[in-house]
Amino acid sequence: MARNYCGFVRKSLKSRAQTPLRSAKSPLFFSLSPGHRRALVLASGDRTMPRIPYRNRAEAGRLLAGELAEFQGNSGALLFGVAMGGIAVAAEVSSAFRTPLQALVVRKLEAPTEPALTIGAIAPEGVRLLDDDLIRALGVSEAVVDRVVRRETAELERQQRLFERQTIHWKNRTVILIDDAAESGWTMLAALRFARKHTPHQIVAACPVASAAALERLRHDRDRHVFPAVRERFSSLSDWYWNLPRATESEVVQLLERNRGQANE
Repeated sequence: MARNYCGFVRKSLKSRAQTPLRSAKSPLFFSLSPGHRRALVLASGDRTMPRIPYRNRAEAGRLLAGELAEFQGNSGALLFGVAMGGIAVAAEVSSAFRTPLQALVVRKLEAPTEPALTIGAIAPEGVRLLDDDLIRALGVSEAVVDRVVRRETAELERQQRLFERQTIHWKNRTVILIDDAAESGWTMLAALRFARKHTPHQIVAACPVASAAALERLRHDRDRHVFPAVRERFSSLSDWYWNLPRATESEVVQLLERNRGQANE
């Protein structure tokens, strides 16, 4: 059984000193799967760990590839990174598996007055999910929600033209959807609802870290999930990634081209 661990206080980027565990009541309390625990616990024993689990999205992707190892060699598997942040994570899985990487564009819907809050998400083919309870609590009108959806739909369609390059046949195949995190769960849920429309054999949702609330939100829509680290309270991705620059479209295009090409060498 995976032990429970806690988070760590972030200090200097250059400092790699170990930090003692804090109480499980810490706001950064989380649990790790056995594979991640082996990878992250230091040689001196399991009472100390690196300050946070992942240095960057690439490291998270390499560790996630180990958690997904049972799917390596499955020639019928489809591997998707949820654009934009999920592409860098999925690229490492693609490289490890030598499986072509595809982009799935999903747009998070941010609350107009509270951008840190997610009021839903949209995906291609008209997938639209809204957190009605939160929208009511924030007092956001239907007209404002529609305006947010229209704006994000235009952006989704633009990014589809930029990132998606080929027709994909999903039917009866294993589909692996990868994002860099599942905070609220709305983005991954929109990706799952879109994938389900194409009747795959099974859908696997995979993120290096997720909130307990997201795990609950997704439980009826995924066939399998691979979330190595799950935390009760999820305040910021910076708690989980030491270096988390904003993903850019040029970087996403480069990663997609690199992994589409290498898989066919």
